Amino acid sequence: MGFSVLAASAHQADALKLAVIFDADNASAAVVWELLEEEAKYGTATVKRAFGAWTTQNLAGWNDQLHRYAIQPVQQFAYTKGKNSTDSAFII
Repeated sequence: MGFSVLAASAHQADALKLAVIFDADNASAAVVWELLEEEAKYGTATVKRAFGAWTTQNLAGWNDQLHRYAIQPVQQFAYTKGKNSTDSAFII
């Protein structure tokens, strides 16, 4: 799917704090706004990260979205050809 929303903590008096993690290698940057709007229905995104191979031109479309929505890019190098290293980073 390309993204995950993880609950970090919740207290009755506090809003639910969420982590939104994007698989930028497999998700389109065009849907970031809609995903963050949906997430906002459930709590506040206190952590926003996008994993991907940022040294490639494939992710150039993400640059504006990273800055606009304060999403931290996380470099994930493709150490093995033919394997999706970003998916492996999510598993770990």
